[in-house]
Amino acid sequence: MTKLDNYDRKHNTELLHTLNSYIRNNLSVKKTSLDLMIQYRSASYRIKKIKEITNINFDDNIELLSLRNGLIIFDIIHNM
Repeated sequence: MTKLDNYDRKHNTELLHTLNSYIRNNLSVKKTSLDLMIQYRSASYRIKKIKEITNINFDDNIELLSLRNGLIIFDIIHNM
């Protein structure tokens, strides 16, 4: 999460927000693009960029569970 947060701050992007939406929408790029009100290609590009930065394996259920928990904890800490 910190890698994405640092990248977002440095490059003025919304990759962390995109990742949160992507996870919430069950790894659907189409639903993510609708949720964020961006084009499908933009959402797809952001997901690709997230994979490059973090090396997340979206096929591993254990890693996804850890990621969901991490996003929740990150949001709690960030909002304090």
